[in-house]
This record gives sequence, structure tokens and C-alpha cells, in this order.
Amino acid sequence: MKKHKKLLLVSASPHLKTAQATSWIMFNVLIALLPSFVASCYFFGRRALFITLISVSFSLGFEYLSRLMMGKLPTVSDLSCVVTGVIIAFCLPVTVPVWLVAVANFFAIVIVKQCFGGIGLNIVNPAAAALSLLMVSFTASMTKFIAPLLGFAQIIPEDATVVTTALSQLKASGQTPQNLFNIFMGNTAGNIGETSSFLLLIGGVYLIVRRISNWRIPVSFIGTVAIISLVKSFDFTFMLTQLFSGTLFLAAFFMAVDPVTSPQSQSGKVVFGVICGVATCYIRFFGTYTEGAVFAVLIANLVTPVIDSLLPVKYKGVRTVEKKKLSDFLPKRRKAQ
Repeated sequence: MKKHKKLLLVSASPHLKTAQATSWIMFNVLIALLPSFVASCYFFGRRALFITLISVSFSLGFEYLSRLMMGKLPTVSDLSCVVTGVIIAFCLPVTVPVWLVAVANFFAIVIVKQCFGGIGLNIVNPAAAALSLLMVSFTASMTKFIAPLLGFAQIIPEDATVVTTALSQLKASGQTPQNLFNIFMGNTAGNIGETSSFLLLIGGVYLIVRRISNWRIPVSFIGTVAIISLVKSFDFTFMLTQLFSGTLFLAAFFMAVDPVTSPQSQSGKVVFGVICGVATCYIRFFGTYTEGAVFAVLIANLVTPVIDSLLPVKYKGVRTVEKKKLSDFLPKRRKAQ
């Protein structure tokens, strides 16, 4: 019996080829997050390590079990769920209860990711969606911050004093922090992995240099926040506080750049970053929440299909289609009978 030869799969151009596997990309993202993780263990003690490990464990478990229940092949080896678990942990206070970590990872992995078909098919960033849910539903637990412990061996005391972040203080009283250098380096109250803008910047630059992330989204995101903050106050201290405090750098370099939920064209990425920056400033300046970067990423994710339609990718050798106009997305007025 003759063996059937495998037929060559022929498809229409363009034929894009890359050697970057998903697991390789996610591994580099974890490397970029490693400095911030080490710093978080120093600033907030051993519980920061515990929260991060338990978040990754929940993420792995929910991914494996959900794929098993749906009768699909497991995908935990691509490390995407590990990255989601780390980012969720980084955006949580060190005092957060364990059950809340489980809720965040369940919503991110099962509801936002797997219910839409798995990696590459989710319409919004899973971590951003889960964190937005926690901020809206469990605001008290998500805003319970303590001062840095400055030592991995340190244990959070039972009577630890709850302190306000630099953004909360700025929003409540308009008072800017005295030491911006400490805020930039991470020696300030905040979530586990968001405080050190310096280390997050290093990780983001690493991803850009390795061509894993596109520089247009974080630059336009952070640049928009800087311009609007400066125009609003005409105060560089106010602007730098808005940049170095909160989740801005973590959202710009590790959430907004998600290739699945961000536009494909280069100009679309710039527009996406500007939308993130405008939404962040609007929530921070006029909303009830002191932090708006995560909400902004979620809002921009929902606008991504419109951006891709208005600013499509142009491939060489492919017949271009007529570019859609903004009016095409508006409801059409019915003609009178």
C-alpha cells in the first residue's frame, strides 16, 4: 500500500514568517518582569513572593482545568497564563486576601480568555479585565496599602497602618510628594509590582530592544499622559508624579502592548496609545478612582476593531480594500416609506 504524500498547503499572500514562538515571547516577558519582582520582595517582604506564586498557581490551574473540561489540548506550556498571573499579582496590594487572587485569575483565564477560545482570540486583555472587576467590586481591599517594609524577611504586622499613595494624596489635597526619586525607584506605598517605574522602564526597554514589543504604544501612552498633565497644571512635579505613581508604566509596557488586543498597523498603535493616555487622565482627574491606567487599557481594547478598520495594515502584493470611514460605524438613518 502506497503511502500518501502530504499535500502542500497553498494560501493567498501575504506569507508572514517568524521564528518567535509564543512560549519564547512569554519567557522574555517574564525576564523583563523579573527585576520588578525582586524589588517587590524587598519592598513588601516575603508576602509579595507568596501572592505572586499563588497567583501564578491559580492561573496555571484554571487554564489547565478549563481546557480539560472543554476537551481541548492543554496550553499551559506557552507560558501566557504565567504572565497573566504575574501581572495580576503585580497590580494587587500586598495585603490582599488569597480568595481575591483566586477570583481575579478565574475571571481572567476562564471568562475572558478561554470562553472566547483561548490565546489569540480574547477581545480584551485578561489581566486588565480582571483587575477592573476587582477595582469596581472590591474597592476597599484593592486600596489597602502599607508603607514599604524594606526587607525580604520582614513580615507585615497585624496592626500595620494603612497609608495613602502619592496619587491618592495628590488627588485629595493637591499636595505633590517631597521625594520623587523614591517614588521613581519604588520606595513608596502601592501595589506589589507597580511602584518601581525605573525597573518597569528597564523591562519595557528590554522588550522593545528584543523586538517583542512595539515602542509606539508605550511612548504614545506615557507621552499623552505627560502632555495632558503638564497642560493641566503647568507644574513638572505634578506631571512627574502622574507618570511615576500608580500602574502607568506597568500598563503601558506590559498590558497595552498585547498584540492580540492592540491594533496591527503602526499608525493604529499610536492612536491606541493616545486613547489610553487620554482615558487615563480623564479617570484620574475627573473620576472617583485615583488610578485609571488599567481601565484605560480595557477601554482602548474595545476600540481596537474600529482602529483596525480605519487604519488597516498595508501589505505589499495584496490588493487593497476600500478604507472604511468613521461614519460607517454609526447607525444608518432609515428612509421614510
